[in-house]
This record gives sequence, C-alpha cells and structure tokens, in this order.
Amino acid sequence: MYMNFDVKGNLLKAEDFISNMKKLNIVAEQNFRMRKGMKEGQTYSEAGFNFPDDKFTLPENIGIADSLYILHYNPYEIAPYSMGPTQLIIKMDEVK
Repeated sequence: MYMNFDVKGNLLKAEDFISNMKKLNIVAEQNFRMRKGMKEGQTYSEAGFNFPDDKFTLPENIGIADSLYILHYNPYEIAPYSMGPTQLIIKMDEVK
C-alpha cells in the first residue's frame, strides 16, 4: 500500500496530488489495455478481469515517485490470484 505525505507529514489522498483524475483514468486505461494485450472492443470480463460494472477504475493504491504515478492493483482486486498483481507506471507529463 502506498502512503503519500506532504512536507508537514499529513497523509494525502490521491485527489490531493493528482490534478486531473479524469485524464489519469483515461491514460491508465489505455496503458492497462495495451499491457494486458486486450483487443479492441473486448470487455474486461471477457479478458478475465473483474472491474465494477465492467468499467475501468483506478486503484486505491497510487504512489508518486520521480515524476511518475505508480498504480498498483493487488491480487484479487481486479483479477484472480493466478493473474497476480498489476502495476502501471504513468509519467506525470502524460496526465497534464
């Protein structure tokens, strides 16, 4: 689990350090579909994933490091244990 803090030690939520959540969701979804080899028009459930209402959602685990967003889905969060965890790394510049 990623925990992000400000300079005063206050725990930050993703919304506190991501200025454009909608854009991050779009970029992350494109990255996810490409990395998982999903075909055009293929649903998440057809590909073996379990997103709510079969729609891509960002994980609760989002970290930041060196101008990157690190998105981490734990086993069982979106797929069976056998598929393991999923981690996406998105450059902050892609989300501006």
